[in-house]
Order: sequence, then C-alpha cells, then structure tokens
Amino acid sequence: MTRKEMKRAGFIHDDNLRKDAFWKGLKVIESCENKIHIEGAENYIDNFQLAFEDTFKNGIQLDALLVALKEKKLKLKL
Repeated sequence: MTRKEMKRAGFIHDDNLRKDAFWKGLKVIESCENKIHIEGAENYIDNFQLAFEDTFKNGIQLDALLVALKEKKLKLKL
C-alpha cells in the first residue's frame, strides 16, 4: 500500500496506530536473532517512516527505533 493510499484510508494520522506501530517495531527489533531478522526489522522501520513521516512524534520514535536496531546489531555482532 502506498503512502497516498494509506493517507486516503485515513490511518496515517491516527495516534493510536502510530503508537502501536512503534511498540511493535521495538518488539520486532528485540526478537531479532540473525542477519535475516535484522533485514526484516530494517524493512519495518522503512515502512514506519513512510507511513508516519510528517509527524513530529514520529521523528523521535523513528530515532528510538534506529538506536534500538543499532544496539541490537552490536549485541549480535553484525
């Protein structure tokens, strides 16, 4: 689904959806065990950014997801 379709569907600006997506992103990152899982988490973060790119809170949450992913990569030594 493209960003335009998501916006037309009306769920891009929904705060509860954004919060749920953020917490799900953290769970996805925490569950990573290998390089393939990390690639999936990176794709999730890219989709999160596309869906919620125009909100200020998204910037903070996106940074948190990126930091969590970086820490997970260091922990797994990837």
